[in-house]
Amino acid sequence: MRHEPRQYLEDILQCILELELTVGGLSLDTYKEVFQLRRTCEREFIIIAEALARIAAISPDLNTRVDNVKKIASFRNVIVHDYFHVDDDYVWKVIHDSVPILKLQISQWAAELDRNP
Repeated sequence: MRHEPRQYLEDILQCILELELTVGGLSLDTYKEVFQLRRTCEREFIIIAEALARIAAISPDLNTRVDNVKKIASFRNVIVHDYFHVDDDYVWKVIHDSVPILKLQISQWAAELDRNP
């Protein structure tokens, strides 16, 4: 069954929520110390990038609606293929600086699709 863009957007929003719940109230030091926290966050980023790739295949709007799509794909590739070089400080920064922007962009796009089915 093929998803529509709205379903992938919902997947992304769910991943963002999971990131927020996973690291909410924690320090960078705690993040670095707890292996499972790091792996959980990395997995959410893999799903986000995969959902964006699938949206790109069915919607020409992606690059005009979401910033840094290529950087997100590159980040996913590091996590998957170069996992031993994942920089925990960088992941933490992405979670706190870039994810809120992504959440806003994805939420706005999803709301537009909801208003104009």
